[in-house]
Amino acid sequence: MNIAENLGIVYALLGAAVAVLFAGAGSAIGVGIAGQAASGVVTEDPSKFAKVLIMQLLPGTQGIYGLLVGFITLSKIGLLGGGAALYYVKFMKPKQNVKGSTDLDEFDFDEYDEDEPEPDEGDGLSDEEQEDEEA
Repeated sequence: MNIAENLGIVYALLGAAVAVLFAGAGSAIGVGIAGQAASGVVTEDPSKFAKVLIMQLLPGTQGIYGLLVGFITLSKIGLLGGGAALYYVKFMKPKQNVKGSTDLDEFDFDEYDEDEPEPDEGDGLSDEEQEDEEA
């Protein structure tokens, strides 16, 4: 398997990783800065704890957006939601050797009549209907 063949998938994975990394790092830095400021405010006035807690939680939510972008990217390129298994079965799994010729002139279509329905035995009535008629 050559990376050049799957360069689009490599770039998509790289983009998802960068989105998650930068969003998480920015969120962590924001939570740290807000935490330092919150600890200073709470030491001076402990009654403002609830307001400061909300202000400290806001930067933490920004990391969730990056994680969401990462998951959406992974699902769009087919690595989440069963797409990877389908890719393996269709493209990566070694194919079985086919026995016989692929030339249609050599194929005997008379012996291979799968399209024709099998004839029904009986008069087309179900087992229950046949029992009712017999009774």
